[in-house]
Amino acid sequence: MKNVLFVLLIGALLSACGNGEESESSSASTNEENAEQTESMENAEATQSEETEAEPQTSSDDPLEVANKNNDYDTLINGMNEEKILYRFVNEDTGDDGMNNITFDDYEVKYALALTEDINGDKSITMMGEQMNNGDAPLFSVEDTEFITDQQEQTTFATGEFGNMDPGIREKTHFQTYLDYEDPESFTMTFYEPLTEQENSEWFSNTNGDESQLNKVELEFHKE
Repeated sequence: MKNVLFVLLIGALLSACGNGEESESSSASTNEENAEQTESMENAEATQSEETEAEPQTSSDDPLEVANKNNDYDTLINGMNEEKILYRFVNEDTGDDGMNNITFDDYEVKYALALTEDINGDKSITMMGEQMNNGDAPLFSVEDTEFITDQQEQTTFATGEFGNMDPGIREKTHFQTYLDYEDPESFTMTFYEPLTEQENSEWFSNTNGDESQLNKVELEFHKE
């Protein structure tokens, strides 16, 4: 009887040791799988972070930032619309940053011109930049900016807002004129001087609103 009990005791001890080894093995296997999953997740997050950092921002709702080509923006966000730059227009006075300047006494505008395409596929000549009223009287525009393209298309955009400014103010803005014909490779732009209220009154009284008597600049631009 003692021999039987001894054999049963030895069997129980061996079974307990076997279960312990299996439990330790199972626990080690689980820990190894968890470590592999954690490492995999960390690698995936690192890869995603690197891809995010590698993709530069190419769009902005700031017309002055988009106007400066050194910023490498190619799309202007305009509310629910987007204007993608297809190419820029330049002349001999255009700076390395793609910007141009027009100055009339106390009024100055810094701008870039581009052919853009919106989300509907419509194309336009777009002016982006910044205007400044350095004088002591409000300014407003009396004539639209005019374009005549090499496709013999004549078009304008309303520069009322572009010239309506309180004194001592600068602001970022953009304007565009949609095109009905083929993409232009060059055009002539006519930009009129904004006037004070007194200047506008004198001009209208003396010339009966003759736009040919206004100060203006005519500039030639071509595809960059």
